[in-house]
Amino acid sequence: DPLDMKAHVRDAVLRSLSCFLVAVAAAVVIVAWILYSVITGYRRIFLALMRSNYYQGRTLVRELGMEAFHPQFGTYFAGALVGNCLMAFMFTLALAWMN
Repeated sequence: DPLDMKAHVRDAVLRSLSCFLVAVAAAVVIVAWILYSVITGYRRIFLALMRSNYYQGRTLVRELGMEAFHPQFGTYFAGALVGNCLMAFMFTLALAWMN
């Protein structure tokens, strides 16, 4: 029956879209958590630098000086992190779409 076939196709499309949206929501939560944890870590390190407190990178500063934390390197690592998060997000979306 053609009407039954249309209902089957409609249900399959809705099921596929709902799975895709659930995967998107999960990927957004994961990427947001990663970015939040990294930004919190950066904030803690730079606050420790401003207060001249010791932190995990004190050996780097002792050996290399403050040049170890040049803004160019921070920008590079932050950009690499965001790029990796976006690639992981797109990979998750592709896997969800193939499912």
